[in-house]
Amino acid sequence: MTQPPLRQEIPVRSFDQLQLDKRLYQMMDHIKADLSKNWKIEELATQCGMTRRHLGRLCKAQTGFTPVGLIKLLKLEQAREDLIHSLKSIKMIEAELGYEPDNSHFRHEFKAEYGSSPKEWRKLYWEMSSQKKEH
Repeated sequence: MTQPPLRQEIPVRSFDQLQLDKRLYQMMDHIKADLSKNWKIEELATQCGMTRRHLGRLCKAQTGFTPVGLIKLLKLEQAREDLIHSLKSIKMIEAELGYEPDNSHFRHEFKAEYGSSPKEWRKLYWEMSSQKKEH
């Protein structure tokens, strides 16, 4: 079981620090505004004034992720923030991010990205944070 890093050590994939095409920022803003939505790539492309194919190429070239991968990453980063900064249940976080209830898909994706299940990650993060405060 991998221990999560402390808050200061969390490598945040901040696309704000990159100089991306403004349409990609627009796309990410649409996604972040409704993380529970089952986004269709065609819809995002239309909202950003591009074809699906152009959006896919631009997204991959500038972020290293496909649009679907970027949507997943934005959801997982929000889940990680919620696990750290809220007392929401994992089921509530899943629901707020549009995952099916009692489906292991969210847990598998989270573990693949961060090395621990959401439950383990929260527990270890809080334990490490409390130990650091004691010293």
